[in-house]
Amino acid sequence: MRVDHRTRRSWKPRPRRRPGRRPRLAIPREATLLLLSGLIVCAVLFLYIRQTTVLRTLTAECASAREDLVERQEVNHALALAIEEALSLERISKYATERLNMTTPTNPRYVYVPTRIHP
Repeated sequence: MRVDHRTRRSWKPRPRRRPGRRPRLAIPREATLLLLSGLIVCAVLFLYIRQTTVLRTLTAECASAREDLVERQEVNHALALAIEEALSLERISKYATERLNMTTPTNPRYVYVPTRIHP
């Protein structure tokens, strides 16, 4: 240690700074922990709000899809009934007699069609 002869106090020489480097800023440990815990709490709150928003959006989309499904099932049922009615034998018979002026056969003929027998 050196002693200043004018004031008779001891003093330490300052450490030499490297050119272009700033001295580090000392942040107290408590402030760092408080800032870090605040950031964690904010992140958790953000995630909670985000997940709640996503959940509400998906619930609304699900309800909309269910309504659309019910409507399509009703249309599908109506079309199935229309197809069933169009293919009914009574309707075909009525169309043939009324529109095409056909009559029911009085003497039906049956034709034998041989089938191929595979050896």
